[in-house]
Formats: sequence, C-alpha cells, structure tokens
Amino acid sequence: MLWSWSGNTLQMAQRLSELSGAEIYRIEAAEPYPTDYDACINRAQQEQREKTYPAIANPIANWDDYDTVFMGYPIWWYELPMIVQGFVNDHSWAGKTIVPFNSHEGSGDGGTYDDLRDMTGATVLKGLAIRGGDVASSLDRVDSWYAGLGL
Repeated sequence: MLWSWSGNTLQMAQRLSELSGAEIYRIEAAEPYPTDYDACINRAQQEQREKTYPAIANPIANWDDYDTVFMGYPIWWYELPMIVQGFVNDHSWAGKTIVPFNSHEGSGDGGTYDDLRDMTGATVLKGLAIRGGDVASSLDRVDSWYAGLGL
C-alpha cells in the first residue's frame, strides 16, 4: 500500500505504484486542507502548534491486509504532518514494515524516519527524501531507490 498527500509526494507515490503494483491510499482530512498555499500553511502551522490531529475523511477499511506500507508525506517544519501523525497513532503497526519517502524544501527527512520507528515500533526501511522542486526531474532516483530495497 502507498500513501501520499501533496502533489510532489504524489508524483513519487505514482512512480512507486507503477514500479511495485501497490495501490495508492490517500489520507484525506474530513475538513479538506485549503488549496490556497498560504491558507494551507497557516492551518498546518496551527495544527502543529496546538498538536491537533485532523479527523480523517476516508478511514482505511482493510488495514490488516497490509504487511508493507510505503508511506509518503511532505515535511512540514521538520515534522510529519499532523494528519499523518494522527493516522499513525490510530493504527496498529505490529508486524508491519514501513518504507518512508518524502518531499521537502531543504530539511531532508527531518528526522521523521526515526520518528516513525519510535511511534510505531515497526520495521522502518531506508527512506527517500527529494526536494519538492526537484521531484519531477528526479523520478529516476525513485526507481533506483526502489530497486535497492529488494522488495
């Protein structure tokens, strides 16, 4: 299973889906994020300040069917987005493997791969972080990273 939220991360998820045959599941907020960039950023910052986990509009029905989860997300101020943290907190990760990937604007993985390991207790494989503005021209990095995972 693959998860993605942002446009840059979605491009990475779509490439991974092509390579792996995995379906894409998108965590979507019950109250959708604004499409206006500044409004979206303001909401995301407020969620982080207040440690608010937005309600998820489309809960996944067949969670137990997955052993390996490719988890894609943008980095927001060196952190997992709060909606991703809420999703992680709401699910059992026993026996699962997480393969993280993310887009960012200079913060790399922001320490989130370790955060995922700490939050879930799951096996977390080597992740891939690509600068958001470079995603479209760097999808070959997704290909080589995926090939190196040995999945």
